[in-house]
Formats: sequence, structure tokens, C-alpha cells
Amino acid sequence: MKRTGVLFGLILAASLTCSAAMNSGESSSANAAVSEQLRQAFQQATYRFRAQPDGGYRGVNRAQRLNLEFTSVQPRLTVNGSMSDSVGFRLTGFGYGAQLQDPGPAELRANETRVEYRRAGITEWYRNDSRGLEQGFTLEQPPAGAAAGVGAYEASKGSSVSR
Repeated sequence: MKRTGVLFGLILAASLTCSAAMNSGESSSANAAVSEQLRQAFQQATYRFRAQPDGGYRGVNRAQRLNLEFTSVQPRLTVNGSMSDSVGFRLTGFGYGAQLQDPGPAELRANETRVEYRRAGITEWYRNDSRGLEQGFTLEQPPAGAAAGVGAYEASKGSSVSR
């Protein structure tokens, strides 16, 4: 209900702005700018993460039929709301070759459509938009002896775990 009100408000504001621009004889570039602002506002409202009482974050990606849950321990993706079609994963190391470092505990943060697990030396991030859930890593510095880093993950489907 709350999201419907926000989206209705965005559509109404954009309609009024476009109508005023057309009545004032402004160029089509002004209309294009308003359309782009509306598209961005819709993306933010649709794909943003919401804080949970347990300190985690939840979101949905309707375009890809995903439910997204981020806890202090791991992210979990569920397809079509079915726990049998869910997968969780957790960073267990980063570095290069046999010199993987323990990632240590993470500080979980979210800002609109992005969630981050911030750790010493590495930030693991996720961005939610109409294309799906994008994952990336930002290293504070390259791993010793390498120009590129490698991560190690533990994945779980249902109650099983694989490395």
C-alpha cells in the first residue's frame, strides 16, 4: 500500500511537470530529462532494499522473479518465493592462489538499491535493478603477487553446503 502511494505520487508529479513543460513550449529535451528523472525514481522505488528489524535488508526483483535477503552472515536469493529454489553464499576468502586471506567479519550497509558487506581490505557489494542482481568486489589494494584478486565462496542450497 505504501509503495503504491509513492509510485502514484511519482507518476502524478511527472504528469504535472510534463504538462507544464508542454504548455510553456519547452523543448523535447526538457521532456526527455523529466522522463529520465521519472525512470530513475521508479527504479529507486521498485528495486530499493528495506531495513529489517534483525539488522538485515530485503528486496525484490520482480523482473527476474527474485526475493533477496541480506543478513549479517550471507545473502540468500530465492526464485519465485520457493525455499527449494533458493541459494545462499558467503565469502570465505580473497587473495591470489594459495594465499587466500580470511575476510573477517562484515559490516552490513545498504543505500537504496545497493547493499555492501564491508570488511578489512575488501568490500563485497550487490546492486539490484531491472537487469537482475549485480555482484562486485572492491579491493583496497591488489593481493600480494597478483594484478587481480580471486574470491572463495561457500554456497548453500536448502540445507546443503558446497565449496
